[in-house]
Amino acid sequence: YMKKEFYLEKTHNLEKKILLYQIYKTIFIEKLSKENFLKYINLSYIESFLFYNEHKVSIGIGIFSTVENEVEIVNFGIKESFRKQGFGYYILKNIIEIYKNNNKENIFLEVSTQNTYAINLYVKLGFKILNVREGYYKKNHGKKEDAYIMKKKTISS
Repeated sequence: YMKKEFYLEKTHNLEKKILLYQIYKTIFIEKLSKENFLKYINLSYIESFLFYNEHKVSIGIGIFSTVENEVEIVNFGIKESFRKQGFGYYILKNIIEIYKNNNKENIFLEVSTQNTYAINLYVKLGFKILNVREGYYKKNHGKKEDAYIMKKKTISS
């Protein structure tokens, strides 16, 4: 991977949260309504970020749930036109560092067992598969996909 220039911005104001929603809609298949999305990201334990490239163009989003010393990656995505350029790797690596420095010991995520690109990224970042949730994702036409639950320990015991 080429080292990437990028910026992370925590979304505090409504304008940024609406931009976050617009990007979320373009990346993810399962979607909350705007109202429910905004309600969700305003919860006290939810942290959301906008990602920008070196030209200050928005390229993706991250939504994280933080409880005590654990973090769950709720949504992490890069816009299609910016994928496969190393952004996902470097941005997530950076976010893991931030949480590690904030004494978060475990980071969890769910990923479709079909999403090999994402799985490879998470494995590269040190996530391990804990178990499988059957039929976790509902896809188009009533199809279901299994999900891996993955975990990364940020602090080696």
